[in-house]
Order: sequence, then C-alpha cells, then structure tokens
Amino acid sequence: MEQIEPFGEGFVLALAPEFVLVIGLFTLMIVPNMGNAKFRIPLTQIRVPWFFGGKRGKLDSDPRLPGLFAT
Repeated sequence: MEQIEPFGEGFVLALAPEFVLVIGLFTLMIVPNMGNAKFRIPLTQIRVPWFFGGKRGKLDSDPRLPGLFAT
C-alpha cells in the first residue's frame, strides 16, 4: 500500500471517491429543501432571500426526488 502525503501530489485523486460521496449526500439533503422563502430583518422592512423552505418550484416539489437521486 502506497502512502500519500496530505495535500501532496495525488491527494485529490486518492480522495476523489470520498469527495463524490460527500457531495452526493449534501445534494440529497439540500436540493429537495430548496424554495424561494424570504425572511424579514427585524426592525426593518428589508426582506432577504432564504433558499430553504417556502414555496417550492415545479421540478423540486416531488417527494420522490431524493429516491430518484439515489438511483
């Protein structure tokens, strides 16, 4: 077994499968929860977009979406 130094040459290539898994897990958690919600800053009338929750779009409102990502 070959030892690879952290952040040395070949480090990213050695960890590529793990990076893909982590990115996939974040995608499974974030994409189905995206919406166009807004929250108001207290004591102001300014509304700031918040992309979790709220009204969902036509493509990501399907509850079967995480299962489709998993397959």
